[in-house]
Amino acid sequence: MNNSCKRTRTRLSEDIPERITPETTEHTLHRGYCPACKKHVEPVVPDAMPNATPRESD
Repeated sequence: MNNSCKRTRTRLSEDIPERITPETTEHTLHRGYCPACKKHVEPVVPDAMPNATPRESD
């Protein structure tokens, strides 16, 4: 390798154990309509993943 190279990069590898027990949490949100802004509104779920898409109920 040429010693004049000044750039570096990083590569990460993660080992995930074979036996993982998922934890599922269901949040029931009470949704309402705001006549002032003419939108459906609901509370924020602090445990939700960032940019998670809510699932609409039937």
